[in-house]
Amino acid sequence: MVYIAEVIGYMERKIRKFKNNMMTSGMAVIVFTVWDIVKLVISLLLDTTYKKYYMAFLHRDNVVLLFLEIFFFVFFVALIGAVQSFVGISAIRIGRGARHRNAYLVVCAVIWVITVYSLVYSFKGGEEMSLDISLASFLLDLTMLVALTDLFVSSIIVRHLEKKAATKVTANTQT
Repeated sequence: MVYIAEVIGYMERKIRKFKNNMMTSGMAVIVFTVWDIVKLVISLLLDTTYKKYYMAFLHRDNVVLLFLEIFFFVFFVALIGAVQSFVGISAIRIGRGARHRNAYLVVCAVIWVITVYSLVYSFKGGEEMSLDISLASFLLDLTMLVALTDLFVSSIIVRHLEKKAATKVTANTQT
């Protein structure tokens, strides 16, 4: 009887530890969402191809197309922010004890793949990007990748430990 209580106490400490990891990683994902948005805006403003396109586009007479393009750009940036914030907020809520859902893990995996691509692309950027900017982008994307990996692994471990603890409690109450 005492042995099972010690095991359950150990599992509860582990669960709290990994839930704390999830909350910390969720906050990091939210912070790095701001970085992703800033990086997207800066890369579009500094890239010479886009500069030529926008300068030619601004001199057109069709203002409706200009507003549509600006609208879709803002919508795309807001969508990126909302999706990444969803993952961070979900991780924080689950870390605080809310019910587990699978949707944020799927989105987390997709963001992880996109971040890996961004890591590779950070050194193959436009010719206007200096080494300092590429290195900063690489390091921040690498940190985002670590936070996403920690969030994903911690979530899986918490689920596993909670199921195991529930099994132990059920077995303990039946004896």
